[in-house]
Amino acid sequence: MIKTGNYEIFILESGRFALDGGAVFGLIPKPLWSKLVQPDERNRITMSLTTPLVIGRNRKILIDTGVGSKLEEKLRKIYKIDFNFDVRKALKDVGIEPEEITDVVVTHLHFDHVGGCLEVEGGQFRPVFPRARYFIQRKQLEWAKSPTELDRASFIRENFMPLIDLGVAEVVDGEFQLYDGIKVFVTNGHTPGQQHVLVEDSINPVFFVADLIPMSYHIPTTWITAFDLFPVELVKEKKRFLTAAYKNNWILVFPHDPDVRAVRIGPGQKYFEVKEVIE
Repeated sequence: MIKTGNYEIFILESGRFALDGGAVFGLIPKPLWSKLVQPDERNRITMSLTTPLVIGRNRKILIDTGVGSKLEEKLRKIYKIDFNFDVRKALKDVGIEPEEITDVVVTHLHFDHVGGCLEVEGGQFRPVFPRARYFIQRKQLEWAKSPTELDRASFIRENFMPLIDLGVAEVVDGEFQLYDGIKVFVTNGHTPGQQHVLVEDSINPVFFVADLIPMSYHIPTTWITAFDLFPVELVKEKKRFLTAAYKNNWILVFPHDPDVRAVRIGPGQKYFEVKEVIE
């Protein structure tokens, strides 16, 4: 648990899955990235589905919800979904029930970030967190409704459109102050309208990087994934936020690193690098 300002932050894990290592590391040659993480027999690497929980000021805020339980069997096998973890179990481990969640910030609408927002009961979609408001960027929503051929496999309409239809989504435009001490930033390099949450504090500010930096291995500016739609823009965004993280002593929380969840960074020989592992 990280104590910051008026909030306590629990970095929960709502699942694990696997993606092709070549796609995860993009242009980086396998002889380089395989020194850091070993792929399986199908060249997949294990990745975490991190679901941070922010508690304070009478709010219980989730950031992303993992893949959920609705994926068809074929996709479960392709992505090697590990259901020993899920968001309900993760919450239960810290004594929280789904009904207690007040807000869900969906960083973006890829299936591995939004899938746990909804479940099917009696043939009907229902919110997993029935009392929560689900914050989604309008730009991301419009993109997800009409994605390109390159990224359409990442969006499953059943994961997010019922949130709109049920009236539980809060569709927002651009950066905003979620609550006192909690600010939401927006980037567009990975996918248009991706959200990043900053919990402000003079001692332990915490920044949830989302897929701007999926794992600690992606801290070097040019280490990006093949899933990043606008790589030139993403590199600029990484430089901006990594510089801010160093100058302001932010703790960075990664969405997909199974071994290192939160770090502080500092200058390295060529790029920023991990200077302190928090969790």
